[in-house]
Amino acid sequence: MVSRPPRVSGTRYGVFGRSGAAASVAAALVLAACGNSDVRIYPGPEATPQSIELAATAVGQDQAVLNWTSAGPGLAYQVQRNGVSIATATDLQFVDRGLAAGQRFCWRVLAYGGFGWQARSNEACLGTEPDTTAWRYERIAAGRWPTIAVDPSGNLHACFVAPGSGVRYLQVAPGREPEAVDADGAGQCSVAVDPTGVVRIAYLSRFGLRHAVRESGRWTASTVDVEARVGVLRTDGPALAIDAAGQSRIAYRRLAADGGSAIALATRVEAGWRFELTGIRALVGPRSLAVDGDGTVWLATVDELGQAAVAWARRIEGWRAETSIVLAPNGGSGPPLLLAAAAAPAFAAFQRNAPTVDARTVLRFAERAAAGWRTTDLEAFTAPGERVALSAWTGEPRLALVEAGGRVRAWTRVEGAWTDLSPGDVTDASGALDLVTGTDGQWHVVYDRALEGGVWLASRAP
Repeated sequence: MVSRPPRVSGTRYGVFGRSGAAASVAAALVLAACGNSDVRIYPGPEATPQSIELAATAVGQDQAVLNWTSAGPGLAYQVQRNGVSIATATDLQFVDRGLAAGQRFCWRVLAYGGFGWQARSNEACLGTEPDTTAWRYERIAAGRWPTIAVDPSGNLHACFVAPGSGVRYLQVAPGREPEAVDADGAGQCSVAVDPTGVVRIAYLSRFGLRHAVRESGRWTASTVDVEARVGVLRTDGPALAIDAAGQSRIAYRRLAADGGSAIALATRVEAGWRFELTGIRALVGPRSLAVDGDGTVWLATVDELGQAAVAWARRIEGWRAETSIVLAPNGGSGPPLLLAAAAAPAFAAFQRNAPTVDARTVLRFAERAAAGWRTTDLEAFTAPGERVALSAWTGEPRLALVEAGGRVRAWTRVEGAWTDLSPGDVTDASGALDLVTGTDGQWHVVYDRALEGGVWLASRAP
């Protein structure tokens, strides 16, 4: 007897902009049950082997016929369109009717039986990418706490943590599979690409702070500091930045002499790593560190009590607090710091105007100008949100965040005015989110979905 498949959560999503990359195959458990001597139980659909061949054929303007190969006897199949389950079938064919003309649709088929998910198919697509500024969504991997970077050629690179597999990496492109970086990696990672296109990742593990480099298709990981402190929060740092010369810098929490912790800065030099203990007692996130064109190192932090977000600059005399947003809880992790070509240093956080019973907070954007720092309030919320992310395009900032209830929001500033461009379909994101702008101006927001544990990418034309 075929059992009902696990519930697939999610709301209606838009069309895909590119093929989703399947997760790597996880180790399966082999059990003897119900007379079966080789029953494989996989932790989820993305962990199953891609052994189903799926083909889609257009019929007229509003129908598609899906045909696929068998994954084995006694299995049923779930049909997904653009990442959302639309039907179940016991045959090897399904006709999808009522499709809107002029749009792009992508399908996948997942096989399931009495012991859960058993196999998955390739993604088959029909139609052309519509010339529209609508958001497009795709599930790119099984994992949590993603960050993303773009290289000089416009390729997207993501790192995340996969259940039971540690830190993993994915070049977001059709046919690409996630790669293992370090099975001992734990919590948030930070990814960056140097001027030559080499991808680097910083993360925490049971061995302390580690730094991994991808060269010739292989990952090499090394321990930077065994005294690094792995925070209680999975989204607690570290922050990785690469300057114009290709030199890596990592900001992270390090054990202090009194048993507490303070922010340390590790700089990659020819002989290894050079360390500086800043004395700043605070938290950082994966986008809290940047180096400007003059070589000045900038840092954005949230204090350990979540009461102030501060922008710091490394001056000759030491670290100097440039400006702060007080009473600014930000999901327990450091706020993002924006340093982009033709853009002034900036950061953003949630501000609560007074320590009263009124829990309303304001999303505040702080930017360094010739006359000093200036702030702009974008929107008021009933509760502090989660991660905030910043990027820029043609010198103007862009901002994305996760609200306390799980909704992803997005704003852009054009000619001094902020415009809300929030995707309307993402309502179940968790506290990890990152934003980059492609070399063509495209928005790319990576986040994880709280109910599913999958890494998703939302993209939008400029």
